[in-house]
Amino acid sequence: MLGDLDDVINAAGARGGKPCLVEVGRALHEHGTTTAYVWSTGRITAALGPAWAQLGRRLGVVGDAVRLEFAELRALAVACGDWANRRDAWAAYYYSSAGYPAPHGHAWYYRPGGTGSRPVRLGEVVMGRRRGEDLCGHDEIVPQEPVELTDGARVEAEIWRRGERQGPADGSLTGLRYRLGEVVTLDAERQDAKVVRGRKCVNLEPGEEAFVAAVLRVAGQDGGQTERPR
Repeated sequence: MLGDLDDVINAAGARGGKPCLVEVGRALHEHGTTTAYVWSTGRITAALGPAWAQLGRRLGVVGDAVRLEFAELRALAVACGDWANRRDAWAAYYYSSAGYPAPHGHAWYYRPGGTGSRPVRLGEVVMGRRRGEDLCGHDEIVPQEPVELTDGARVEAEIWRRGERQGPADGSLTGLRYRLGEVVTLDAERQDAKVVRGRKCVNLEPGEEAFVAAVLRVAGQDGGQTERPR
């Protein structure tokens, strides 16, 4: 299936340049039409039904697919725009296996808050051998007075990292929790953002706020707010 989607993306001439949605399938049923799309990076997908959108991760941190009503999708687009404007100010504590032989290596990183800051590698594990330091702290969700955005999106909490050896002694602001309507949340940090509905979640990577806006646009639910192709 992965190879099939790559073939479709390549056939559509969507590799390289500005990312875009590529239609990869359509099904007719008694309740209407379901249309499947893949983002031209190949990393994330969407399916659109008569009144819903389902987002699923294909590459990266792969979790569950999450289905959103169109009102929730509009709120997600607003929250993602806010996330894009804020995230470079936040610190980040994370681990990554990028550059290591899977599944035999990963490293821990700290990135200070601020545009232009660089990740600092704290330690690593390669083929079972540990060098340097790992992360030792924990995330804390700090509720705050809700800040209303638009289209049902609001900021309801800050995310702080406590107990790490690096960064300020009293902790670092690492993100925000957004409420999208009544039951869906977006936990947004510098490295990624997690859309959560019940026990299901899907991760978004930086830059994929454009993917969410494109899904909203093809769903015809953006009210003319997002840029259309020329």
